[in-house]
Amino acid sequence: MVAREWDLARKDGEIAELKRRLVEAQEKTVSMEVDVGAERECAEAQVILETLRDNSLWLQQQGIVHVANAVLNSVELDQTVAALTVVAR
Repeated sequence: MVAREWDLARKDGEIAELKRRLVEAQEKTVSMEVDVGAERECAEAQVILETLRDNSLWLQQQGIVHVANAVLNSVELDQTVAALTVVAR
């Protein structure tokens, strides 16, 4: 009977150790999921920042000039100014 009790106690110890390992594995999994989510968000933010940086650079180098030329060369603007000039006389 003593051997059986000792064997049961040993099995209980093994079960407790396996439960502890399972909890550790679950905690690591959750931690890894959080890390993957954070890395994904960081990558998305970097893409957005890069796009904004590129758009800002384009606007600084060419965009303002293109907008100004479009406004200055606009047929509608010319017609509107002409109409206002005629009305003002």
